[in-house]
Amino acid sequence: MPVKGTKINYKGIFQQAAEAMIVLKKNSAVDWNLSALELFECSAEDISGKCPWDYSPEIQSDGSDSMIMAMTILEKVERERKITFQWTLKTQRGRIFPAEISLTALNQEESGLVLAVISDISRNIEIINENKRSNEKYTQLAELLPQIVFEADHLGRITYLNQAGMAISGYSPDDLEKGLPVDELMAEDSIDRFRQNFAVRLRGEVPEDQEYTVRFSDGSLHPVMVWVSPVLKDGKVDGIRGIVVDITHRKEAELRIKEAESILAEIVSKMPAGVVVFDSEKSEFKLWNEAARTILRQEHPGPGEDWLADKKILDSDGRGISRDEIPLYRALAGETVINQEMQIQYNGNSAWLMVNAAPVSAESGRLAVAVFSDISEQRKNMRLLHNLKAAVENADEDIILADSSGKIIYVNPAFERTTGYSSEESLGKNPSFLKSGAHDREFYSEMWESITSGKVWRGKFTNRRKDGKLIVQEAVISSIKDELGAINGFVSVKRDVTREENLRIQLIQSQKMEAIGTLAGGIAHDFNNILSGIIGNAEIALIHELSAGHPAVFSVEQILRAAQRASGLVRQILTFSRQREEGHHKLFLKPVLKEVFQLLRASLPSTVEICLDLQDEEMVIEADAVRIHQVVMNLCTNAAHAMAEKGGKMTISLKKAEIDGSGSEGGLEALDAGDYVQLSVADTGCGIPQQIRSQIFEPYFTTKKQGEGTGLGLAVVHGIVSGFGGKVLVDSIPGNGSVFHIFLPLVSPDEVHQSDLNGPLPGGSERILLVDDEKVVLDTTGKLLEILGYRVTAKKDPLEALETFRKNPSAFDVMITDMTMPGITGDRLTSEILGIRRDFPVILCTGFSNQISPEKALKIGIRGFLFKPVLMKQMADLLRQILDDEGPLQQKPSAEKHVRTG
Repeated sequence: MPVKGTKINYKGIFQQAAEAMIVLKKNSAVDWNLSALELFECSAEDISGKCPWDYSPEIQSDGSDSMIMAMTILEKVERERKITFQWTLKTQRGRIFPAEISLTALNQEESGLVLAVISDISRNIEIINENKRSNEKYTQLAELLPQIVFEADHLGRITYLNQAGMAISGYSPDDLEKGLPVDELMAEDSIDRFRQNFAVRLRGEVPEDQEYTVRFSDGSLHPVMVWVSPVLKDGKVDGIRGIVVDITHRKEAELRIKEAESILAEIVSKMPAGVVVFDSEKSEFKLWNEAARTILRQEHPGPGEDWLADKKILDSDGRGISRDEIPLYRALAGETVINQEMQIQYNGNSAWLMVNAAPVSAESGRLAVAVFSDISEQRKNMRLLHNLKAAVENADEDIILADSSGKIIYVNPAFERTTGYSSEESLGKNPSFLKSGAHDREFYSEMWESITSGKVWRGKFTNRRKDGKLIVQEAVISSIKDELGAINGFVSVKRDVTREENLRIQLIQSQKMEAIGTLAGGIAHDFNNILSGIIGNAEIALIHELSAGHPAVFSVEQILRAAQRASGLVRQILTFSRQREEGHHKLFLKPVLKEVFQLLRASLPSTVEICLDLQDEEMVIEADAVRIHQVVMNLCTNAAHAMAEKGGKMTISLKKAEIDGSGSEGGLEALDAGDYVQLSVADTGCGIPQQIRSQIFEPYFTTKKQGEGTGLGLAVVHGIVSGFGGKVLVDSIPGNGSVFHIFLPLVSPDEVHQSDLNGPLPGGSERILLVDDEKVVLDTTGKLLEILGYRVTAKKDPLEALETFRKNPSAFDVMITDMTMPGITGDRLTSEILGIRRDFPVILCTGFSNQISPEKALKIGIRGFLFKPVLMKQMADLLRQILDDEGPLQQKPSAEKHVRTG
């Protein structure tokens, strides 16, 4: 229905056309036929005046904007007059479909008219896509096949070859493009036959022979089987498609079977075992190989000949057996006989045979085959092996046999006794299951490299028994070689040397501790002299040189505290290295724990947190401070080791415990009723497995690697605590840590003396001879004494001091001397001085008390001891005690110890 005012000049058939037609003017629809209304599912009013993009989705299938693209195409048709293209349209109801559109510029009086002929090509595209999918499916299937798949046209040229075909034949897509006739791929003996069969197939018939010899791209010839079917076009055969299977392997297999049959016959005739085949129906031996002739010392018997006429057959027990019991004849009765031993005697000779026999099915009759070997020498060797096994079974040394991979194939009873593992538990395992962790990977690598190269390895192992105990073994490991010299196994002989090794470790430990003691003495002497200067000058500054409000007072006090802590650390090193007992005496336990705490805090890694939890009440025990120190240090060291990998928290706690003696407290039934101190060391480490908990206090039992422990720590702890009348208990949860509890009897604190360093400083005006080879100590101590009012004569050279005293012995009231000095020691200097003036008081200062005992000092006349570094209060009190004649011998501990016990 034309728009009013528009002149149309085309035929009335326009309205009846099957194709949808629309006339556009200035991009708008001005006329249309019924097919157009049906195609767009709209009315005339709907389509009138609409533009092409009004009946298009906003975006075309190629991603372009419909309106912009449509305007571009309409401009193009004005230039080119006619254009055909594909377009995506949308109906009034929203259905989107592909279309083929032909635009033609009309030569009418009115310019700008364009005729659009529109065809819905949805079905065409569906058919194309379906064909494409079908072809793709069959192509994919062909590509998945491991055989050659091909197509050839009616001229015999290959038009398709799958990937397997290209890979197998070596031909490429370029070869196909150049033209690759099938008959040219055939070997000369196959060309004519292929051409004939190809012609038969083009006629629609099936050829009889499909086996050919083809030539691949590298020139190699291959026998193949070909299965083909016709390719039809318009109902006629237009080519062939098929599958080609390379039958080279089948042909080779057929040839190999023939060769194998020939080889088998040759093997049977020449094999070292005797082989005979007997035909019962013909009563003759069909086969009697060369080995049978040698072993039985008889030629191939003829038909009907009795091969047993001059022979006697015995079983393994030496009993004669009848013909029917012989394996060959048992096989004729249908029985299969495996590994039957028998002895055959003939002409004064005998041989032991191992026989296998079985019935054989054959068209020619009832057959039996027997295969036998002469085992006379093997039986002799078996007797020898039996004797050897008896010797190995009764040996005191562990003997292990392993295969070439190191897996155990035999262990003797001594191994079972030494390790605690039975033979059944050990077989099939690598000996590494005995590892204790004492040796690193390099140790085992070097050992393995040695024995696998054929060398004999000698050395020591530290292994772990089944019950967790460690054993040290001397071992000799050598390889076992076959006739060709190849290693096929190993033999290990081990001797338990645990006791000898323990004695060696004890000696090393003793020497080590002696060396530590010597080193500690040197450190104490030198370092305490340095600290004496620091502490002395700090005290001078605080007491004599700085007023109470001076800004430097705080800093000097910090220096003094730090120096005192350093003094305590040196003292603790000395205590830890000391080997002699100092005897039991009443001891405050809290100060000892604080000393350990200070030492540990300085030595533990930052990953280990250490806490002290001490009950306020003072607790006194009857013990030796050095030994208690050693106990706590051992427990704390073990706790730190348990947390070495992941870190954790260590807690040292002290509290009072009351034991009723009833045994209700688990593990404490051996203790008398009364009050005890409970000292506990807890960690959050790896814990102790239940199966080894009962062994941890045994000497030399350790879970640490070699070089990390001696196994003596907990044994020493147990011994010391037991010696003090106490008990050690342990609680542990593997993975959650351990707690060691020590119970020691409490005693009355009445006689325990504590010093007071906070009182007034007593002074005096007496004359003092001061002797020390360290100038800083000499100057500092001299000034301290002068501050207290004393008149001091200071001498750096002890021999010069002695000479000064000789000249005027009455010029001095007391001498203060160092112990370790060049030229003459403090105790010898004292002896010389007392030889001049017998009643002369002497105070000895030392940084290392093991060099002289109180008993020795008293014996030579020394009246007082001071441990370096010296505090002013200590010096002042001791001087007044001696000068005021309050006692023959005064021993004062170090400054650090006074601070901790005061």
